[in-house]
Amino acid sequence: MDLLGKYDNLPSGHEILFNQAYGISNWYFANSSLSVTSYTLTDKSVNFYAVPNVIEVTSQDDLAAISTDLAGNYILLNDIVLNENEAGFDSDGWIPIGSYPNVFTGVFNGNRYKITNLWINRPLNTYVGLFGYTTYKAKISNLGVEIAEGKSVRGDNRVGGIVGYLEDSFITNVYSLGNINGITHVGGIVGGTECVSIINAYSIGNINGSGEVGGIAGQAAVYSNITNTYSIGNISGNKYIGGIAGYIDYGSNISNNIAINSLVNGSNYTSRVVGYIGTSSVNSVVSNNFALDNMTGGVNYDGATNSFSNSGNISYHGTDKTEAELKIQETYSDAIEGDGLGGLGWQFGDNNTAPWKIESNKNNGYPYFYWQEL
Repeated sequence: MDLLGKYDNLPSGHEILFNQAYGISNWYFANSSLSVTSYTLTDKSVNFYAVPNVIEVTSQDDLAAISTDLAGNYILLNDIVLNENEAGFDSDGWIPIGSYPNVFTGVFNGNRYKITNLWINRPLNTYVGLFGYTTYKAKISNLGVEIAEGKSVRGDNRVGGIVGYLEDSFITNVYSLGNINGITHVGGIVGGTECVSIINAYSIGNINGSGEVGGIAGQAAVYSNITNTYSIGNISGNKYIGGIAGYIDYGSNISNNIAINSLVNGSNYTSRVVGYIGTSSVNSVVSNNFALDNMTGGVNYDGATNSFSNSGNISYHGTDKTEAELKIQETYSDAIEGDGLGGLGWQFGDNNTAPWKIESNKNNGYPYFYWQEL
C-alpha cells in the first residue's frame, strides 16, 4: 500500500475519531506500529498514516539517513534543497541511496515535493542517481528531482536522474530536470531496468552516453513497462539511442509516450522513441507513441527490414507529429472520444488513470501531467 498521510489543521483540544475513516480501521503515528482510533489534538497539525512505521523525511539529514535503513517506508514532508557541505555528500557529490549489494528495497513517497540542487560526479561508478539501485518491489512515487544548475549527474554504467538501476520496482508520478552523463545504460529517469513499471513520468534535460541512452530509460529489459511519459532535450550517444528508451528486450512494453526531443543523435541503432529492440526479445511492444517530426539523428535501424535508413521503422520512431499537432488534444482523440479509430489509450483527466492535461499556457503547450507544477 502506498503511504497515506492525513493532515489536520484544527484547534487544540479537537478530538479526531479515526475508526473507519476513509474505510481504513487502523491509523498510526509516524515511526509507530501501534494503531490509534482517536486523538485529541495538542498541536495545530498532526500527521497520521494508514500503514505502520512510516518514517518522515523533512531535512537533508533525514534523506541521507535512508542509507542506514534501506527497507523503510518513507514520506517527504517538504522540499529539500541539497547542500554539498551537509549530510549525504562527499567530494564527488551526492552519495546515491542504495548500491549493490546494499540495495534500496523500501518505499519513498515524495508526497508531491521535490529535491533540488542534486549533483553527482562519479565517472567510474556504476548505479548512479539520487537512488543507486532499487529492487524487491521498491516503490518511488510523487517526486521531483532537479539537478544543480551548471552541473550534472555523471557516472559510468546505469546512470539516471531518479535511479541508476531499477529492478523489480515501481516508479510513478516523478520527474527529473537537468543533464545526465554516463557511458552505458544512461537515462533521464533511470539508467537500466529489469521487471519494472515506470508510469506517469517526464524528463527535461540533455542525456549523453555511449550506448543504450534514452530520455526516460537507457535500457528497458525483461518485461519492463514504460507508459505515459515524455522527454524533452537532446539525447545523444553512439549505439542504441532513443528519445524514450535506448534499448529494450524480453517482453518490454513502451507505449503512450511522447518524444519531444530537439535532437536524438547516434551513429548506430538510433530512433526517436526506441533505438533498438533486441533480437532476443519475446513479445516486446512499442506502440501508440508520438514524436516531434523535426528531430534529426544519425543512422536509424529499421526492424521490419533489418536494414539501415534515414527514416526507420514507425514503431521505433513513433508517429511523427508537428509541434502544432502535439499541442492540441485532438491529436490524442482516439482515446478521449472513444471513437474506435485505434484506441490509443491516451486518457486526459485529473488522476493516475487519466493523467494527461493540455493547456496552451503550461509546458509550452505540450501535454503535461495533472500533478505537474512548472
